Amino acid sequence: MRDRLHLTPGVFVDLEPMEDGLNLTPVAVNADRLPGAPKLMREGSLLVVCGPAPLNLEDVNRAIDIGRTERLGHITGEDIDPQ
Repeated sequence: MRDRLHLTPGVFVDLEPMEDGLNLTPVAVNADRLPGAPKLMREGSLLVVCGPAPLNLEDVNRAIDIGRTERLGHITGEDIDPQ
C-alpha cells in the first residue's frame, strides 16, 4: 500500500471511514505539529510549554501562538491554519 500511494516513512495520513472501507489520504504536515514539537499542555490550572529541552523564546512564542489559534478554531468551529 505504501508503494502504491508513494508514501515514505513518517508521512501522516487522514483515515476516513466509508461504507465499503477506508479512505486513506496523505496530508501535508506543518512542522510545528510534528511529534516532539513544543506545544501547550494543561497541568492543573496552568498552561505550560512542553517539548525537547532546551526551549528558547521563539519555541515558546510559537507554541503559544499555535495553541491560541487552535483554541480559536475550536471555539468558532473553523479549521484555522496556525502558520
